[in-house]
Amino acid sequence: MSWRAKFYKSKSWKILRQKMINQKKGICDLCGELIIGSPEVHHMVELTEANAKIPEISLNPALLEVLHHECHDRRHGRFIGEKQGIIVDDELNIDYGRRKYAKPIS
Repeated sequence: MSWRAKFYKSKSWKILRQKMINQKKGICDLCGELIIGSPEVHHMVELTEANAKIPEISLNPALLEVLHHECHDRRHGRFIGEKQGIIVDDELNIDYGRRKYAKPIS
């Protein structure tokens, strides 16, 4: 199992992820709108194999955002213009059906 899969399947991450979602009460940190469907928890500092082992980075609530799928795509620059790719959510599920284009972050 990859380091990324181990991290996102860890009990510590799952507990913190749910805590963040509950704390935000379904409101997207980027656009401020109600999240319909499954929210995504975004690491503002990109995780690497090294920093995933550092709880002050990987499990720090101050470095996490709760976002819509589309807003998460914007944070990563996915689906802007003609750019397309495979989306993998926080639970490591591949989403082949999401093909709408995200607007760039203003």
